[in-house]
Amino acid sequence: ATARYGSPMLDFTFFFFLNCSERSRKLYRNEYLQIYHCALSTTIPDVQVPSLDDFKEEFRQKAVYGFLLCSFFKPSMMDPEPFNPYVASRKPVEERAKKSLSNGGEKATETIANMLRELIELKCEL
Repeated sequence: ATARYGSPMLDFTFFFFLNCSERSRKLYRNEYLQIYHCALSTTIPDVQVPSLDDFKEEFRQKAVYGFLLCSFFKPSMMDPEPFNPYVASRKPVEERAKKSLSNGGEKATETIANMLRELIELKCEL
């Protein structure tokens, strides 16, 4: 992988969707954005940080990136069977693909679908 510089909002959206419950995202999204904005503004004093309103707009524009990453990682994290890379690497690719598609079961599918609904409700760019 190649390391690149990107918007801090990419990190925020990944953290937000991976670590916050649906309830927490709905109740505290603006507060989390405000806290993150304040932390960026005070931690890096020589870097100009956009206004809070611009920051919120950037969230709307970039939230899909966090969602896409989480749609891969979150089901694996929700799976009751811990991932064992040693065992998985010795299985046929078809079996690994099938397992990947069923990680986390119905609960993971519901969680990812609810995240997508949030993006639509917030009118995020898709």
